[in-house]
Amino acid sequence: MTIQDAIDEVTRLWPSDYDGGDMVRWLNRVENQIYNEIILTHEGGEDIERPAFDEDTDWEATVLLAPAPHDELYIYYIEYQIDYNNIETEKASNSMAMFAAAYQAYADWYNRTHKPKTARPNWF
Repeated sequence: MTIQDAIDEVTRLWPSDYDGGDMVRWLNRVENQIYNEIILTHEGGEDIERPAFDEDTDWEATVLLAPAPHDELYIYYIEYQIDYNNIETEKASNSMAMFAAAYQAYADWYNRTHKPKTARPNWF
């Protein structure tokens, strides 16, 4: 899923007054969370480029870290941010629950398919 794919889907399914720039900032936040909490804890994670994008990034060419079918987490995260910023607490709670479940499913899959870094004992 690209940045543009995520924005298009949310705009179609969850119309709001928030623009693509807002959504890109939210996507950048969750991408960095994925990178720090999941990618970097596994071997080879340091070889993956740290996500850094903004309104000037090519949204159509920038592919997000979580592949299908786990890419739905981006949609839920943007929906959560919209609900939260609109102070719609019940909707935000539901959106966060959907995001948390999708995020955990992605983390579980990544843990099963990638070798975790091993900690070296510190004897001294």
